[in-house]
Amino acid sequence: MTTLVSSIIKDYALLNDLTAAERQEWNEMLDEQKKYMKQVEDAFQTIMECHDKKIRELNKWKQAHDRLAIELQDIAREFSHLQEQWKTSPKRSTSSSDGKKKNQEDRIQSRPRRPAVSKGRQHASIPKNYPDHLLCPLTHEPFVDPVIDYEGNTYEKNAILEWLAIHQTSPLTRNHLTENQLIPNRAIKHAILCWKGNR
Repeated sequence: MTTLVSSIIKDYALLNDLTAAERQEWNEMLDEQKKYMKQVEDAFQTIMECHDKKIRELNKWKQAHDRLAIELQDIAREFSHLQEQWKTSPKRSTSSSDGKKKNQEDRIQSRPRRPAVSKGRQHASIPKNYPDHLLCPLTHEPFVDPVIDYEGNTYEKNAILEWLAIHQTSPLTRNHLTENQLIPNRAIKHAILCWKGNR
């Protein structure tokens, strides 16, 4: 760039020694050089703007990735804590080996009916390509406020709370389950947002 500017200055100095026709020709050449320099500067500016835009987009993706990683770590810790609570729950212990067998038989006989699992879509408003893992096993509708239990099963919050108000057991495994053993499933919420964003 500096060399080109110096060349232009020298060209102007030579104009004094040229004839009118030669001076006009030199002026035209200088104008062409200026136009070319302007085109180069515009192209360079466009490249830099595109580069800056890509950098900003990459930073946004990195921030979103970091937030999701933190959320997944929080879910893993909460899930591990719920598993420890379940392992130490007094509901899992029995007084004797003879009583254990009898209690198991009583639980089998007194089990509430397992909620029916839909083989097809029951609601016409659900898109045909909607992922099954984003549907509540109790309502068979898309999750709105999903929660997960210590066994890794996800339900719509209102539906599982209504179930627990009566049964106090997992509707899928029949193991003891309480409202305090449910936590928000942020991973499913994020998956729903991603699915909607890719439609």
